[in-house]
Amino acid sequence: MPLQTGQRLQAKERSPSSSVGFALVEILVGLAIMSLVLLAAMRGMGLAVNTQADVAVRQAALWSADNTLVQLRAQRAWPAIGTTVTPCSQAQWILVCELKVLPTPNPLFRRVEVNVFAANPEAPDARVGPRLAGLVTIIPNDAGGFL
Repeated sequence: MPLQTGQRLQAKERSPSSSVGFALVEILVGLAIMSLVLLAAMRGMGLAVNTQADVAVRQAALWSADNTLVQLRAQRAWPAIGTTVTPCSQAQWILVCELKVLPTPNPLFRRVEVNVFAANPEAPDARVGPRLAGLVTIIPNDAGGFL
């Protein structure tokens, strides 16, 4: 006996292919996408933290270089040509300052370069890694007179 129109609709509503909800595969794909998004977000946060730490170390190194130049100017002494390495720690960072005094074409001036590096904890005078900060200035010989 053929089904009437009303009976056909009820038969379609009860079929398993038209059930409401998500399949297991759809849920797994959604979870995989969410895990990739969360991994990318965690990587971004980790990079931001590392960048902030690097900025803090470089700022401390710049303070050390500036302190070295201020100390040299405060001594008001004519610096000898050559290179000296001294510890110049700031806060929790162990740093070493390399002070280079170079001659200039004008004998009444000296070029002074201060480069700051991370120091080896076992040997505080030994530099490790790349240059963190550097400053350059010209020191006049106040006692030298005028040309």
